[in-house]
Amino acid sequence: MDPYIFHRDLSEMIQSVADESIISRSLVKQEDLDVTLFGFARGQALTEHTSPYTAIIEVLKGDLVLTLGGEEVKAGPGSWTLMPPNLPHALYAQTEVILLLTMIRK
Repeated sequence: MDPYIFHRDLSEMIQSVADESIISRSLVKQEDLDVTLFGFARGQALTEHTSPYTAIIEVLKGDLVLTLGGEEVKAGPGSWTLMPPNLPHALYAQTEVILLLTMIRK
């Protein structure tokens, strides 16, 4: 394993997202850690679901609505969300969105 991983600008790894699509790029996939860069086209959504892991969402670009345990919050560039395991959550991209999802499997 490399001693470290460095990316100067994560938002450059997804230049644009085609209409009506969601794309992803895995950055780290380890036994206890999974880090994925996602791009959502405007209007794309993830319906309500849960995860057995702690998760962190960091928005790099765009505006979205997160539904967290039934509460809607608006998230934009620079926002950071920590979700405990089994929290029902959903996402709706109001504009093209680039976000980083970190899942901690401990």
